[in-house]
This record gives sequence, C-alpha cells and structure tokens, in this order.
Amino acid sequence: MRSSASRRRGSKRSDQKASEQRQLLASLTNQIVALKEIRLQEEEGAPFTAIREASLLKGLRHANIVTLHDIIHTKETLTFVFEYVHTDLSQYLERHPGGLNAFNVKLFLYQLLRGLGYCHERRILHRDLKPQNLLISEVGELKLADFGLARAKSIPSHTYSHEVVTLWYRPPDILLGSTQYSTSLDMWGVGCIFTEMISGQATFPGMKDAYDQLDKIFKVLGTPEEQTWEGVTRFPHYNRTSSIFNIPGLKLLPEEDEMVSSSSHRASGRSGIRTTLKV
Repeated sequence: MRSSASRRRGSKRSDQKASEQRQLLASLTNQIVALKEIRLQEEEGAPFTAIREASLLKGLRHANIVTLHDIIHTKETLTFVFEYVHTDLSQYLERHPGGLNAFNVKLFLYQLLRGLGYCHERRILHRDLKPQNLLISEVGELKLADFGLARAKSIPSHTYSHEVVTLWYRPPDILLGSTQYSTSLDMWGVGCIFTEMISGQATFPGMKDAYDQLDKIFKVLGTPEEQTWEGVTRFPHYNRTSSIFNIPGLKLLPEEDEMVSSSSHRASGRSGIRTTLKV
C-alpha cells in the first residue's frame, strides 16, 4: 500500500512539474503554443516515431516547417511544444468546397515545394504528405508538420518500408511493393495535393487496400508496362493476371477546333495541306 501511494504522489508531482513548465514557457514567450502530448508506456518508453520526429525537427528551421520550441519529458509523458498554427489544409478545403482560388493554390503550392525542397536538400524525406499534415495560418502561411514517419541521411535507400504514406497519397511504385525510393515519394504526394486543391476532390480516393488504390490510379493513367516504365513488372506486387493490370493507357482526344477543321476539310474535299509551286 505504501509503495502504491508513493507512486501516486510521484505521478502527481511529475504532472505538476510538467504543468508548471508549460505555464512558464507560455509566460516567457507570451504566445499561444500547441502541445502534442504522448503517454509513455512503462515497459516500452518513448515511441520511436516520437524520438525520430523530435530529432529531425530540432535541426529544421524554416518558415515553411512547423517550429518545435521545446520538449517536456516526465516519467509519464513526452510533450512537444510547437508553434500554434490556425488550421490545416484538410480543414481549409472542407470550408471551401469545389476547389480553391487559383491564386491561393499557387501560394500554397509554392510554400509546400519550398519547405519540402529545404528538407530534401538536407536528405530528409517526409514520407507522409497529406492535407492534414500541412498547417495553414490565418495569413496564408503553409507549414509542413508531423515528421513521425520522416527519414534522414539515406536518400536513396534500399531498406525502407513500403508501408508509408497515407493510401490516397502513396505513389504506385510503393503500392507495388518497392522499398527503393527517393524524393519522388514526396513529389507524388505534392502532385495529388495540387490537383486536390484545384478540384476540391481527392485525386485517387482508394477505399480498401493497395490494389484498390492502384485501380484508381490506373483508370486515370493506364496500366504501366515495360515500354512506358522500365522495371515495373519486377515489383513484388505486379500481377499480370489481375484485371487492374489490363487497363488501357491514355489516349489524347481531338480538340473542338480540330474537329471543326476536320469536318470542313471533308466537306470541301481538300486535304488542308497548303502547297507552294515554284515556277
């Protein structure tokens, strides 16, 4: 009984200390901060993703990357103290259905690419780009956040997991089981977010698993083959017998002015080719 009471007193002191630290930080900086609290398991300690995120963010200082002010570590919790940002791109898209103003799309895309370029120059992959992880301030500043899946110092790598990136924003090579990837992993996500900002709809909204996601992609872009993507058939999950691997590729349809021109040429019986005779 005595040891149990002692643990409770220790826990209260620890929580009180953490609370005092938060209050002190807020009063010193005189600004609102965002707290990300992670409960620690006694046997397991701090989650590896939290350690990775903390170590990476401590070294990243950029206008388009969320700032980690401090880390408060107690026996029971690990608390990240971030700068406070008003909302995220997912919530912003929900408030403005049907696609964003073209100027705002360019503004957000520029900042996304600038922040991501800063990471890639330092050989860091974000690996989880999606609207929920892009914070938007009241004046339109965009900041990359949530670096729990990020990896550093090994671009390209041959040992990465293919279970990264939220399904809708996961590129086809990863969906096909590749573990060898580089900055293109993040750039596919950028492309998906770009079109989502324009249309207001997710680009490839797969609902079930990797094959359903590939089906959504191939129905738009066609099934990749060796002629169009060298080495694609060697990916672990490439299966020629599956129906999603037999979707025809893209075909460019004639534009309206081309169709009008074509019909007028047929009516006149002329080929439409101008010739010049030299005398």
